[in-house]
Amino acid sequence: MLPSLRERERQRERETERERERERERERERERERNDRKKATRFAWVRSLSRTKFTSGMNFTSWYKYYLSYMNIALGGNFNPVFPSLDLFLELYFPSCSFPSLSKYCSHSLPITLSQSSFQF
Repeated sequence: MLPSLRERERQRERETERERERERERERERERERNDRKKATRFAWVRSLSRTKFTSGMNFTSWYKYYLSYMNIALGGNFNPVFPSLDLFLELYFPSCSFPSLSKYCSHSLPITLSQSSFQF
């Protein structure tokens, strides 16, 4: 009789441990899903922002400031821009200076596109 009680106790412990492991796995899966949703939201914000480009009546400087504040909201206040200054942003993204008012940024030719830059999410 005594061995069967021990065996039942071991069986209960194993079942309890399996249930705990299943619950941990469910929690890990929920965490992965939450992270995936966060990433999808961040990329959606970036895509929608890139479609806005220059909003009517907005010059480039005000658009860039709008972009920084938009990204800060999209990323929950944790946005550290890759290009902290407008000058650096213009140098990298507009080397050909298609905007006449940006002639001071035309002294180089660095062909970097948005997809080649180092944005991190």
